[in-house]
Amino acid sequence: MARTEPFDKYLDEYEKWFKEHHDVYESEVEAVRHFIPFKKRGVEIGIGTGRFAIPFNIKEGVEPSAAMRAYSIRLGLTVYDGVAEKLPLEDKSYDFALMLTTICFVDDAGKAFREVRRILKPGGSFIIGLVDKNSPLGKIYEQMKSQNRFYCFATFYYI
Repeated sequence: MARTEPFDKYLDEYEKWFKEHHDVYESEVEAVRHFIPFKKRGVEIGIGTGRFAIPFNIKEGVEPSAAMRAYSIRLGLTVYDGVAEKLPLEDKSYDFALMLTTICFVDDAGKAFREVRRILKPGGSFIIGLVDKNSPLGKIYEQMKSQNRFYCFATFYYI
């Protein structure tokens, strides 16, 4: 079952974080930018409000949150209703797939990874960004989970 309730209910609060922490957001964009294949067809899984798709020129995404999906569509993105474990995308149709801070919200990471493999063309790239449970940030998020509208539903992993 997709963990979309906080994203549907508190979309404005989600977006406000990016505005208040613009430097953090920009550093995340720059950290990922050099992994994005140039002039290739990509999809973002967990596209949210398009915060990462847009600067990387990704035109398509999958998003289970109705509010976030509608937001991204208003920005001109093509967004499919679906979850990472059952992507509504054709086999071998993308050069790369991007998943940023999404894996902690999926129910079955292994299934999600198999789906990514299915939709990638031979030689395609899977770019994933996550909060490592053992990292300083992961430890902070783990401690504050019960007080955070978004991360209370998250499962952080060790890498």
